[in-house]
Amino acid sequence: MVAFAAISAVFFLPLPQHGVSNRSNQTASTSVAPNERGKGAPSTIILARLPERFSFASAPVLVSGGSEAVALLEPTEAGFGGSPLRLASIELQTGRVTVGPVVAGNTATLFTGSGQVFLLNLFGTPIGHVELWRVPSDLEPVLLARLPFTEKTTTIAEFGPTNPAIADALVPGKDQEWIADGSHILLVSLAEGHIVESRVVPSATEGNIWGLALATTSGPLYATFCRPRPGYLGDCGTIAEINLVNGSVISERWYNGAEQFGRYGIVATPAGTWLSAGGGGNGVWLDFFSKSGLRVTQIDQLIGFLSLVSVGHVVWGSFGGAGLLGCSTVSATGVPYTTMVDRNVILGAGYPLGLTSQDRLLVATWGQVQAGALVAVSVPRACASRG
Repeated sequence: MVAFAAISAVFFLPLPQHGVSNRSNQTASTSVAPNERGKGAPSTIILARLPERFSFASAPVLVSGGSEAVALLEPTEAGFGGSPLRLASIELQTGRVTVGPVVAGNTATLFTGSGQVFLLNLFGTPIGHVELWRVPSDLEPVLLARLPFTEKTTTIAEFGPTNPAIADALVPGKDQEWIADGSHILLVSLAEGHIVESRVVPSATEGNIWGLALATTSGPLYATFCRPRPGYLGDCGTIAEINLVNGSVISERWYNGAEQFGRYGIVATPAGTWLSAGGGGNGVWLDFFSKSGLRVTQIDQLIGFLSLVSVGHVVWGSFGGAGLLGCSTVSATGVPYTTMVDRNVILGAGYPLGLTSQDRLLVATWGQVQAGALVAVSVPRACASRG
C-alpha cells in the first residue's frame, strides 16, 4: 500500500469518556432465507475469470456504473515475502481481463471516490510511508501524496515483512478521505493530495491504526488498532469511536482476538459499525457496535471470511466457515441480526463488492472454490430491499 503527505493542524484527543470493557454476552439472531422463488439454490453467474497465474490481492472496486472492475492482482506462486502486485481492469460484460503495471511494494488497497479509482500502497517497509495515487483508465498510477509519518506496525521476519497495515475511510459526498498514518489520522483531499486536517490518536501510539470506517459526513469515525491488554496474551484488539468535530474519543473498548493474524474487516452503517476479526485459535467472529457508546452484540455464528461490504444499512459477508453468503442489519427496534442466503450457495473465500441494479451481489472469489473469479449471486429480497 502507499503514501502520506504534510500536516496542517494537530489536535490531541482527550481520554475516552467511557471505560474500556470486554465483549458483552448479547447475541444477535440468525435466519436462513429461501431464494426468491422458494426452490433450488439462487443462481450464480461467473462474469470473469483471472488468468491462472494470478489471484486477487484485495477487494476490487467497481467503475463505469458497475460494468467494469479495477483490481490488484498477485501471482499465485508468490512464495514467502510476496511478489510485486499488478493493477488490472476487468470488463464484466465480456469477461476480458487486462493486466496492467506493477505496484511498488506488496501491500496495497483500492477505493473509489467521485467516480475515480485511488490506490493506497505501503512503500519502503518497515520504516516506509503510505502513498496516495490516482488510477486513470489506462491503469498508469499518478502519485498525489506521500504521507509524512513512518509506518510502524510492520515487522521484518526471516522471509520478509509481516503485519503491514493500511486503513482508510471515504467521506461520503466529498472528495476527501481519512487515512491512517502512524498514530495519526489525516483528512486528505483527493483532488490535490493536500492534507486538510491531522489528528493524533493517543490509543494508537503503540502501533498503526488497522482499520477505519465512516458512514456519514458527520461521523463518528470508527478506528481499530492493536493495544496490548494487560493480562491477556496476544489479545490487543481495540475499537474507538471518534468525534469528527473536535477529535475527541467518544467511547472505546477492547475486543477479543489479536489483529496480527491478518485479514479482518470493519464497515460502518448509520446505526453503528460491524467488525469481523479473529483468526488462529480464536476463530473468526462478527460483532456489531452501536453508534454512541459502542454497545456490542455478537452474531451467534462464526464468519467464514473477514471481508465485509456495506450497502446502505446492510452489511454483506461470508458466513458458516465455508463461504456461505449472508447479510446483516439492524431491525427497527435496534436488534442486529443476520439473514443467510440459501445454504447451497458456497463460494469459498471472497470479497463482496456490492449489489447490481438486478439485486445480485458481486463477489471476487479466491481460495478453493471458484478461485480467481468475479461472480454475481442472486440474493434474498429480505437482504436486497434493505440496501
